[in-house]
Amino acid sequence: MMTIGEFSRRAGLSVKALRLYEASGLLPPADVDTASSYRLYSAGQLDRAARISLLRRLGMPIAVIGEVLNLPDAEAVQRLGRAGRPHHHPPGARAAYRLRRGHPG
Repeated sequence: MMTIGEFSRRAGLSVKALRLYEASGLLPPADVDTASSYRLYSAGQLDRAARISLLRRLGMPIAVIGEVLNLPDAEAVQRLGRAGRPHHHPPGARAAYRLRRGHPG
């Protein structure tokens, strides 16, 4: 188990972002120490953190990220293909592939 600070460094996300993702239900800590209230994360959560980070960089709203992460891979890829932003091209197959594999970049 890792503290929020250690997980933040390993995931490449700020502590503030992790707290936001916890509050939104996207990435709750694996455990919370009752004595200290420290948030503890597991190494197994790094993959989900990378996927969230990738989708945020693609401009996806937090509310939509939760929906996409809960879809089967094929549906998630279709959803990404429809997630174009004004004046931007929709995320391509490369980004969808990275999402499925859990690679942020």
